[in-house]
Amino acid sequence: MKIMPDPVSTLCKSMAEAHVPQHFTGPKDVGYRYDGQNHFSWRWFFHYHNPSAAELEKQLPLHVNPKRHRDVLNRITYDTEDLIYYIDPADGKPVRMVVQAAPTAGQQGEWKRTKIRSNAPSALRLSTWVLHGSGPVKIRTEGTDWSFEVVARGVATIPLYLFLIVFPIRSTPTISSILYPSWPGRCYEYPKHAINSLDASPRRCDMVANPRDGIVYHVNREQARLLRPTKLIVLINGCWQLQSGDSSTKDYVFISFNASQFDGHDTVLEERAREVTKSLNLEAYWIDKHYREDAQPSFTDDVHRYCDVVRGARFVCIILPNSKPEAMFRYGERLWTLPEALLARDHTLLVQTMDTHVTQGKRLSLVDMPSRAWCPTTLASDGVEEVKITEYFRLLAEHYTGTLTLSRLELIQISLTALRTRKYRAFTDGDIAYALMTLLHKRPAMDPTDSEYEALARLSLANDSDRIVERMICMLQDRLELKHTPVQDLINDKPAWFSLTDKFGNNLWDIEPVCQVAGICNDGGLILDGCRGISIHWSDIPRVPYLTYFSWSRWFAAIFLRSGPIWFFTGVSLLAAQIVAAGAIFFIIALGLLFSAPWTVSHLYGGKVWGAAPILIGFEGTLPLAKIESLCFGNCSGRLNYTPSSGPLSSRQEEERIGAEPTISDTSVPNGQRLFTLIDIVSIVTLCSISSEVVIYFDNA
Repeated sequence: MKIMPDPVSTLCKSMAEAHVPQHFTGPKDVGYRYDGQNHFSWRWFFHYHNPSAAELEKQLPLHVNPKRHRDVLNRITYDTEDLIYYIDPADGKPVRMVVQAAPTAGQQGEWKRTKIRSNAPSALRLSTWVLHGSGPVKIRTEGTDWSFEVVARGVATIPLYLFLIVFPIRSTPTISSILYPSWPGRCYEYPKHAINSLDASPRRCDMVANPRDGIVYHVNREQARLLRPTKLIVLINGCWQLQSGDSSTKDYVFISFNASQFDGHDTVLEERAREVTKSLNLEAYWIDKHYREDAQPSFTDDVHRYCDVVRGARFVCIILPNSKPEAMFRYGERLWTLPEALLARDHTLLVQTMDTHVTQGKRLSLVDMPSRAWCPTTLASDGVEEVKITEYFRLLAEHYTGTLTLSRLELIQISLTALRTRKYRAFTDGDIAYALMTLLHKRPAMDPTDSEYEALARLSLANDSDRIVERMICMLQDRLELKHTPVQDLINDKPAWFSLTDKFGNNLWDIEPVCQVAGICNDGGLILDGCRGISIHWSDIPRVPYLTYFSWSRWFAAIFLRSGPIWFFTGVSLLAAQIVAAGAIFFIIALGLLFSAPWTVSHLYGGKVWGAAPILIGFEGTLPLAKIESLCFGNCSGRLNYTPSSGPLSSRQEEERIGAEPTISDTSVPNGQRLFTLIDIVSIVTLCSISSEVVIYFDNA
């Protein structure tokens, strides 16, 4: 199964433009599908409403190119990707989305909308109408209403029940209905980066050009660790000379600085670096301003492996333009200074300022860096509170000093969150991932065409990261409370699978994934192996087969109900034979049984459900729980319950862990979001969720 950046695009993104027959080529005007009018489907025999181009801010005429789709049965389909599509579980072909909606549902999305239609047995629906009319449906246990309207409706439906109760009302779930309807989808797309090299595209190219500068990089390889710096400045016979790092075995000083603080003052920086090196009785230093490979892509390789240079340095020296606290704050803002400080030997940093003598340098413990350099300039990131991010910097310092041990999951999650708050000048879209790579073992070569999230997924798959990507897929991110922060552009463009925080407050290590990422697609999507999908009924509410336990009251009710037509036709036959007394008795008994049919049907097919066919039903908006149950089962006897804690919109009772009616309504949904209701027939539960688009399938992995 393929997890797309946007779940709604699961089908649309799989429609390839290649090999389109000539009679399908050229843009097609699909504006008639956005006319905002009612239409009738002769194929499915129901009315539906098209979305409005004005409400969706689309300009007419709307021309869209046809796309090609290969389904699970290897059939080719060509159509325009205008409205949202889904895979029909009945035949596996792509069809346009039809979503049933409650009367109070808000603005229509890019799908056809229809009224909620119940396929419950006619006798049950007729019974509900007799007992409740067109008003609100009540639970059967709330008592019997013997008002004049109810009695009148009961008398009026006697002829209908005479024929309806002859036919079976409920079917028993068969062996084929034990499992949920599967999602009949298959991904034929070659991944951009595959775990198994045999899954890679035959057209895969090892050499990829950077779209920013055109430089070609070798991407399908792993970067080897540097045993020594590529270049060093070494003091030889009183002169500083540039030498190959491999030819020198001298200890060296790693010079760390923020380039924006020394713009145009490279000579001054070099002089202080040499003074510091002499004061430490060393004869070599490394600084990234000049002493890397000159040509690409070796230059970039050195940048991504500078962490090896830090680990091998005898000292890490921070050079600041002055001794003001703001200078240290600005130094800590830089993205790459974070791993430079974390990887320092002996967890100690030397601090030099240009306005003091070299002998007045200070030693700073790594544990002091959060309060001195990193936390005062912390930015809110991805829904994580600023206070918590401040704590993350301290946790990193404690982990690298050995006073606290973070797990692999904790280290990646905390490091990534901290790095995303730093400032940097983008060289590639995946710079954050490559900065994180300095703290990990495996280092895949940079692919300049990767987005940040593709690079992060690729980095995670290359390392033993306790399947962090698989765990992130299961996290419920909150897109409704995003704050305006300097990293807002990163948050808005992130794919649906990327989330370090969870709406429920769970952590990555709380999740045990049962699927595995098999590859990364060209559009940022993920291909999952072992993932299970369940089709959701969005267009209607199917007839629900279910089981109830035997009871004597239901047994007698069934006899009375089924015998009504027998008494009736027997009485009619006796009256026709002019046996008036006996015929009248039979006829009166039949009328009594048929008049009581609505109450008998409600009792016979009410009660708790002990087994039901596995079905997921969804609709747009929300309805009272009694109305939802009546639509699903034909009547209401308190079978359904709201889930107490399955979603952020769940409500619960105070005394017991029992779900309650949600407090949110269609009118209180934030702009750009829509309210959906999902019904699980097996669990007999109902939950509400907010989403910008309709969910095509339910992922139970």
